[in-house]
Amino acid sequence: MSFILVNKLNHLSEKSFSTLHFNIRSLSANYEAFAEMLSDMNHSFPIIGLSETKIKAGVAQYVNIDLPGYEFLSQPTFSNAGGVGFHTKRDDLCCTQHEFESLWVEIEVPHQHNITCGVPGYRKN
Repeated sequence: MSFILVNKLNHLSEKSFSTLHFNIRSLSANYEAFAEMLSDMNHSFPIIGLSETKIKAGVAQYVNIDLPGYEFLSQPTFSNAGGVGFHTKRDDLCCTQHEFESLWVEIEVPHQHNITCGVPGYRKN
């Protein structure tokens, strides 16, 4: 993580809407480094999109992948690669797409246009 990026993040207002996407390459294997990177950023993203979570459908998770203050939404994979998810602090999200191994949420914004965020992935087999 470069100092320049962290410095720019520190100047974001909590009122601004910012998201983060990260190719995690296995959430259970890289959770601790991911959580440390977020801590170093010192910015509270309302939505964090993750690709390549490698969370498999029908397989129990034995490693804690929860971030304090966030809810985790996941679209698991049916293969040995893939899987996508969101860590979100928003309580106004609804999942809208499950035909692909991707996850899309719509944020309801009162008196404005809604915002759609997505984490693209692979086509399900």
